[in-house]
Amino acid sequence: MATGQSEDSKKLTGADCLIAALIFLAIIIEGLHTMRMIGPSWDEPVYFHLANSYLGWLKNLGAASLSADALERVFGISVQNYSTAFTHFLGAFTMVAFRDLLGEFRAYRIYALILFGLLMALVYLRAKLSWGRSAAAASVLFVLFMPRLFSEGHIGATESPLCFFWFLTVVVFEAAFKKKYFAPLAGVCFGLAMSVKFTGFLLAAPLLAWGLVYRPKKILFPTLCLFLLGPLVFVLLQPSCWHHPVDGLVNFITLSVSREQYTGYVPVVFLGKYYKFSAPWFYAPFMVLVTVPVFGLLMFALGFFRLVANRFKDSLALAAAIHFLFFMVLVMSPNAPTYDGVRLFIPALVFLGLIAGYGFDGARVFLARKLERLGFLERQSGKTLALLILAVILSVVFLKNYPFGLEYYNGLIGGAKGARARGMETTYWWTVVNEDALSEINAKLPADSLLLCWPTRARICEFYQELGLLKKEVKITYQTDFDYLLMLSRPYWDYQPFFDSIGVDRRELTVEAESTLDGVPLWVLYKRAPETIDPRK
Repeated sequence: MATGQSEDSKKLTGADCLIAALIFLAIIIEGLHTMRMIGPSWDEPVYFHLANSYLGWLKNLGAASLSADALERVFGISVQNYSTAFTHFLGAFTMVAFRDLLGEFRAYRIYALILFGLLMALVYLRAKLSWGRSAAAASVLFVLFMPRLFSEGHIGATESPLCFFWFLTVVVFEAAFKKKYFAPLAGVCFGLAMSVKFTGFLLAAPLLAWGLVYRPKKILFPTLCLFLLGPLVFVLLQPSCWHHPVDGLVNFITLSVSREQYTGYVPVVFLGKYYKFSAPWFYAPFMVLVTVPVFGLLMFALGFFRLVANRFKDSLALAAAIHFLFFMVLVMSPNAPTYDGVRLFIPALVFLGLIAGYGFDGARVFLARKLERLGFLERQSGKTLALLILAVILSVVFLKNYPFGLEYYNGLIGGAKGARARGMETTYWWTVVNEDALSEINAKLPADSLLLCWPTRARICEFYQELGLLKKEVKITYQTDFDYLLMLSRPYWDYQPFFDSIGVDRRELTVEAESTLDGVPLWVLYKRAPETIDPRK
């Protein structure tokens, strides 16, 4: 299936740059609304406070604050804190820049949205260079309307930065094979991806795989730039490494690959079974099959077929396939972490969307030629009509779950209801408890009542109070003497042994408020019968 692409489509014009800018601007405008619809995640209280501590460090910058002990205290990476400094610095900078306009938390969060908007603009520009405008627009639509990826793009954690810097490195590394002066820039971009989280270190593997397949004779210089400049950028952006760069780098890698040993486990429920840290080998492909819209999966399969039929000659489609498959193989490896849905391999969805755009454009060209020959359709109107139909199909699926994108399951498993029935986790972060939910919860909680929030990680309810989202008169407790229980509804928490662990029979609890998706509870506020509280506990 040929694309019908002209030589002009391989060049970027002023119109293309304007389209990319409009894509970015539209996502920023939309995101300012969506951010309030997505509650703070587990990780954000920790990251938010780290960003504030970095601002304090910058305000007091001097000889004392640059000592090895001071840098280790503020930026140190340990078994208690695996966070690298780069994304927290980004949050700190946007917090300063936009605090007066947006408020402190949204100002912190907006760095993720900015990078997500830049990612969508870059997807358009890169796809346009290889496939033309209609395929580029289709690729953007497929990537943008994946509910799980869309929601991650609005959360102030590591997922949005990883997706952006991973894809940016892919684009620049590919350009280095055509013009050598891009090679050092590729090394810098690789260092930025490394500085987001340990997953970024692994980017070198699919990059080199693509280079060996596509341009083996030109791979040496770009590879040298990756391995020389990447670690250097990481050390420069991680202040705790400044006094001992080699030891700091080695320590971070050691802690990251031994994380299960140091932290125990992060549990996951998968197909009705409870696993410590790592689910069965087929977890990643299965999760892709049930969390990506079905039409996107069909176009992805068509795009993959098109790549094979064209004998892997398309460099962008080949790169997208290699990076997608890399993530699948990575998560399928023994003892790989598999918790939190698709979050740990979220960049794979960017490349899935690209291949889906490639497949959709091939189908569009094929059908358009058939209809043109029959006199039913003109070529240009066919492009516009195809993109409009695509936008409608994807947006209908997307809006059905909005704003609960992280909870999306497709029709192959029967939506969230079918996923719940089959023993899948229907939510994994506190993002379902958004500003509207907290307003409802505030109305139900009397002053001075004792509230237990479960799970207790990151002391999320204290964070709600800090942000002014939960009234301060409510007292947060971690004991069994609670009056109210706010519970995130993951399958292995919503059963009697859990209630036994907090000293209560489920029959003693009445539902005061809840939020549901497709009949599945996302969070529940329980009220405890007063006479059942044991004063001795």
